[in-house]
Amino acid sequence: MNLTNITDQFSSIRSTSDISISPIGARANSFEDETVSSTRLYRLFPVFGIPYLDARSETAKKLHSYIMETLKFKEHLNLYTVKMIISDNPNSLLELSINRCSHLQDIIHIGSKFKLDSDLIRENVRCLFQEIRHCFPEKIGEVLLNQSKDGFTLLQEAVKNGKETIISMVMSWYQDAGLLKSPEFKKTILLNRTEAGFTLLQHAVANGKETIISMVMSWYQDAGLLESPEFKEIILLNRTKQKYNLLHQIGLSRIPIGIVKEIINKIPDKDLIRLLNEKVYNTYSPGTFKNNEIYNLFNSERGRLQAHLSHHIPEKNIKKSLKKTYP
Repeated sequence: MNLTNITDQFSSIRSTSDISISPIGARANSFEDETVSSTRLYRLFPVFGIPYLDARSETAKKLHSYIMETLKFKEHLNLYTVKMIISDNPNSLLELSINRCSHLQDIIHIGSKFKLDSDLIRENVRCLFQEIRHCFPEKIGEVLLNQSKDGFTLLQEAVKNGKETIISMVMSWYQDAGLLKSPEFKKTILLNRTEAGFTLLQHAVANGKETIISMVMSWYQDAGLLESPEFKEIILLNRTKQKYNLLHQIGLSRIPIGIVKEIINKIPDKDLIRLLNEKVYNTYSPGTFKNNEIYNLFNSERGRLQAHLSHHIPEKNIKKSLKKTYP
């Protein structure tokens, strides 16, 4: 797959009129000698105090192009080259794409899309983050709290990527920045839903890795959210735009039954029975033969809840309750 193909496919995902790619033969050191055009005017919009451009500046385009080339050629970012590119405009490190993606988000998102080695992605993100922290230590919180137009934060990009080393590294940056106990971290990061309707927990479940699910659950625990109304309504009872609830995604996964029980035990019975009986496309209820343990557990829970409710609620009210859906 050549670099042009990577760019074309990326444009269909998050788009960017601001991607600038040098010819295939050009290498990283070619950026050192290029001049920056300052003739174009850019409109600025405040996004957490970071310049939001309707297209990145020429310097930021060069930086993005260099990032793309390192990913295409599976190379590590060269810090000297990065410094040369941004020398006349250090603010280019902070610039966002037309869809409000930071350079850090670009590395994880594009690297994940094309299934690049996790060590390469991690080291390139780390290299660029260190330069941002060196040049703009006062802006780190704003960088980490940035949300793209489609609702992704840097941490959610890492969780979706599904590599524990990347997730742990990115999470450590939030900790070092003193953000973990802040209201902004809870609202913008932990309780975030992407434009497609995915939460951190749903992305963790979609990856199917017990360790990542445990990591995400520990963040909610440390933030004091596990027993909160917000956690129940925004995380446990969430539906994606395609109407998949958390149990649909658990049913499609191969995560251990112990983790499944830990999650469903946090859902009140009246909500659990509704989630278990919701159908996607009027066809698919949570639980498939892909994971017999989960399939059997969900069927057992349906029977238990139906029997329990039938002793307390008239049958016609049970049916009415099961038809109720969340917005």
